[in-house]
Amino acid sequence: MDTHSGIQDLPQEIFHMILDILDYHKETLRSCSLVCRSWLQASRPRFFAVVSLYASERRLVDFLNFLDTHPDITNHVRSLMLYEPMDDQPPGVDGTVTPYILVRTARRLPRLRELHLYFVHVVPYPPTGSETEGVHRAPPIDLRVLHIFGSAHQDIGPFLEMLAHFRTDRLELELVTFDACSGRPSAALARRIHVRDLWMNLETADDAHVAILSALASALSPGVLQAFHCSWREWSGCQPVGIFLKDVGDSLTELTLNMTVKSWVEERGAAISRKDWEILHLSECTRVQTFRASITLSLSCPHYDLAETRRSVTSFRNLFAGLPASVYTVVLYMSGVPRPLPHGRRAHVPAASAKISVDFHEMEEVLLGLPGVGKVVIALRPAQSAVHGAAAVAKAFPTLHARNILEVRSGSVLTGR
Repeated sequence: MDTHSGIQDLPQEIFHMILDILDYHKETLRSCSLVCRSWLQASRPRFFAVVSLYASERRLVDFLNFLDTHPDITNHVRSLMLYEPMDDQPPGVDGTVTPYILVRTARRLPRLRELHLYFVHVVPYPPTGSETEGVHRAPPIDLRVLHIFGSAHQDIGPFLEMLAHFRTDRLELELVTFDACSGRPSAALARRIHVRDLWMNLETADDAHVAILSALASALSPGVLQAFHCSWREWSGCQPVGIFLKDVGDSLTELTLNMTVKSWVEERGAAISRKDWEILHLSECTRVQTFRASITLSLSCPHYDLAETRRSVTSFRNLFAGLPASVYTVVLYMSGVPRPLPHGRRAHVPAASAKISVDFHEMEEVLLGLPGVGKVVIALRPAQSAVHGAAAVAKAFPTLHARNILEVRSGSVLTGR
């Protein structure tokens, strides 16, 4: 009996375990695929699971031609990443793509679940004729994630036209600015955009970024959007965000607001009133069950910062007072308190640097007054000691703790990625 065996005789389940450990390391997977035919077949699905290309019409056309000669590859691609190179651009790469070529490429990949665009500009240059009409008539493409990062002065019209061809579980817009004067999508695409979960990071220096909100609200299919998570830095951003919530808020079940309220209070020199907060139209979000907010406060603060902190607490109290009765869970992202110093070292702490506990009584009172609230979660930064953090939170919110609806977690503010 022949007892000699080669590496190609390694049991396939063992080889698949090895591939799982490699975790899509491209160079190693390429080497594995050259060993033998069986290893090639096992390596291919992982090697082509994530495809990265420079963003240009030419590169996507070349990729489509590659798929024509290698049709079996189409079933392996799960994630497509297009990006503009930060250094010297290769010939034919300009960082722009049209909605038509993006949709055409996505339709060739039946198992595509994620599309990521990094510094890519979507431009209005669709071809004419029966090909374009076929793209418009085709059903939308299902995506789990559509992530767009770092595109400056994006044109609203072609951008929304692109979105109309996808049915997206989660749309992430991160550091993307929009040109308010750009074109709008055709009337045929109105109310055709399917997005269930929208993440927007508007923290840029460009005021034009909010231009997308009103256009997107008018293009969304009614009743589809269920969750909205938004970050912004300037008070002026409250108005377009509020108009967006007024238009689509009645379909939301989750709402996350990440705002720099403390800096707004410092600029005003006064607390933000409940009347001021009406600009957000939270009362229109009549189905929201989970509300999350970064309250930019610590459980303790220095003496010199106490007055400003109290105004911030009052501002958040006024914000929470406007929440709809449907809210059941409130999640507040906060900084923790430092671990207590050893007894012998406390005397060496300067009086000006000593911290005192912040009084959250008025905030707690409003939360208790919300008719539907059954859980309040205080999420502290991961570095916070879990035991000490829980004790500090229970002390800051004693009534919520006594009613057994207070929960303490470790975690930072939610982000798109």
